Amino acid sequence: MCFSAPVSFISSAGLLGTGAITLRNSAKDKRMIAAIPIMFGIQQFLEGSQWLFLNAGEVNACFGYGFLFFAFLVWPTYIPLAVYSVETNKNSKKILKGLALLGFLTTLGGILSLATSQLFIEAIEHHVVYGAITDLRTTGVLIYVTAVVGSMFVASDKRIKFFGLLILISAGVAWVFFNYASYSVWCLFSAVLSGLIYIYLKK
Repeated sequence: MCFSAPVSFISSAGLLGTGAITLRNSAKDKRMIAAIPIMFGIQQFLEGSQWLFLNAGEVNACFGYGFLFFAFLVWPTYIPLAVYSVETNKNSKKILKGLALLGFLTTLGGILSLATSQLFIEAIEHHVVYGAITDLRTTGVLIYVTAVVGSMFVASDKRIKFFGLLILISAGVAWVFFNYASYSVWCLFSAVLSGLIYIYLKK
């Protein structure tokens, strides 16, 4: 997450707490969706730890790879599958299978990027910047967004569609106003928005 270690850890604690309640009270078929706030909480804890170890070399790199594990290896595949798990419309489920495959290919691309790029992490204007991913092409970003946000737009549940719209808007804000640290900032916005899952599952 961006801004500071306290902000990261506070948001992490909030997400972990909300996520635990959400997961405990969720139906079995909605547990993939319910687990998202907890996963974001772990991710934000990892990035918060980077603020404490920015100059610690290998220690900071471990936290960095942990953060990127969620950002580029988990979310592109997990989100379409999570939406699929609660979808009831047959046509939507077919499309979600395709988006899950697209997300998996995005995950493979993320693995390749991390394996062939030198990771460096630095703080610029109160944001964490990841050197291994700042040069990703626009095409890769669009595919990523299509897999993640597109799966929410395909959902027949209007609440999930609305959540997808908020995620898309947050992505636009992150890329326009925080381009140099857009991945970190977008994860901040997405993490905060994931708290809405509690409301979605409560109704």
